[in-house]
Amino acid sequence: MPIIATRASAAYGAGFAAITAPPFALTGAYDALAVTVVPVGGLSSVTFSGIPAGYKHLELRCSVQTNRATYNRDSLPIRFNGDAGSSYSGHSYYGDGGGTTLGYAAASQINASGGTIGTGVENSGLQFGVSIVEILDYASTTKRKTIRVLSGTDMNGTGTGGIGGIVEVWTHCWQSVSAITSITFTPGVGTLFNRYSSFALYGVK
Repeated sequence: MPIIATRASAAYGAGFAAITAPPFALTGAYDALAVTVVPVGGLSSVTFSGIPAGYKHLELRCSVQTNRATYNRDSLPIRFNGDAGSSYSGHSYYGDGGGTTLGYAAASQINASGGTIGTGVENSGLQFGVSIVEILDYASTTKRKTIRVLSGTDMNGTGTGGIGGIVEVWTHCWQSVSAITSITFTPGVGTLFNRYSSFALYGVK
């Protein structure tokens, strides 16, 4: 099975240059494939590449903070196979303590968070946003790709606009029948992922 490597546009420290094969055979129903933890200095993007086709679905688990300086929340765009065209669409449903909102978007990326990723500008910079992303039938060459997202963050009762926390549910579609072989994350408004942000990729049989 191919080894999954990661790339980013900032230099890694020793030990971050690539992901090596896990210390166990990838024979389970739910395998850990790769992980990136952002080092000192931050990263402007994170990419999982060389994703093998031996699974039914993929799952991403992300704990993220960006360096956005003007607000306490940020988004988390994702692109597949380097596709930056207008081939993504999605529906969102979120609540922030003041009500709930429905939305629809057609864009050049999907969102693993529309606004639940934490930033370093409030609450002593401690809040991170968490996202779980399911990518269904990612290796299919006959189906468009369905993506489901659950994300949220808590701001200890305070935040911009009086928002103390937010939770979101997204459903997305990537309008392509190509197998997904790479996944790239970038900050939505900020320019860097802050230190200790983490991105993990799992294969589901």
